[in-house]
Amino acid sequence: YLTLYFLGQNGELIAEHSITPTLSTDVMSGWVRASENFEVVPAVKQIRVVTSDNSKAWYDELLIRHTAFNAYYDVVSDKIFMVNNFSIGK
Repeated sequence: YLTLYFLGQNGELIAEHSITPTLSTDVMSGWVRASENFEVVPAVKQIRVVTSDNSKAWYDELLIRHTAFNAYYDVVSDKIFMVNNFSIGK
């Protein structure tokens, strides 16, 4: 479903990786959460994410982060917020 292109300063292809969300069993509130770890070398200046099969799917909450850090964001309500694309209760 998703192909990630890791590009250099002049748009040259450094690496290419694919993610298939339908292989994930991580479902949260009707949404499939697909995750993958990639090494992004210093030469990468752009990351392009493309649907590779023209599927009629919706993608949101794209999070690219260093694996050594957590991302806290998006207060959903007084009792729920997001950590690394997971809903967490306070």
